[in-house]
Amino acid sequence: MRGKARKPAVSALCAALAAALLIFGSMLPTGKIAISAVAGLATAAALIECGYLYAALEFIVAAALGLILAPSKAPAVMFCLLFGWYPIVKSLIEKLKSRVAEYLLKLAVILVVIVVFFILARLGVGELSLPDTSKLVVAAAAIIGFFAYDFCFSGLIRVYIRRVRGRMK
Repeated sequence: MRGKARKPAVSALCAALAAALLIFGSMLPTGKIAISAVAGLATAAALIECGYLYAALEFIVAAALGLILAPSKAPAVMFCLLFGWYPIVKSLIEKLKSRVAEYLLKLAVILVVIVVFFILARLGVGELSLPDTSKLVVAAAAIIGFFAYDFCFSGLIRVYIRRVRGRMK
């Protein structure tokens, strides 16, 4: 694909893939968070192939389709809450020269997401629920899980760039 239609087409395909994953994930009994994280790979692909604008548009379209079409809203809410937009923010944060600033900003991101999650779960939005354990334990597990996700996500992006990107052109 060449010319002016390439970027919108690739972005639309990534949005459709992410939305399909969110819809599929909403029908599964477990793994809703994992499916939301996998759907975030579509945003990363749109970012790598098309740039920030089309990645942001891909996220908006995928999130809207997931929220509208998915029978269970939990995967789409998790996509909106973190996994959909984080690849864009991650790319911007990782342009910083200071590793300390990079990790502090990522920590700030996950802390804001945790607070918003607690608020949404308390309100009962999107079938989100809090476990019966302490909020501090949940927050600590979320922070550890987030940094593990961030590390693995970086590896998947490297694999995408080395193995898939060359075939897309």
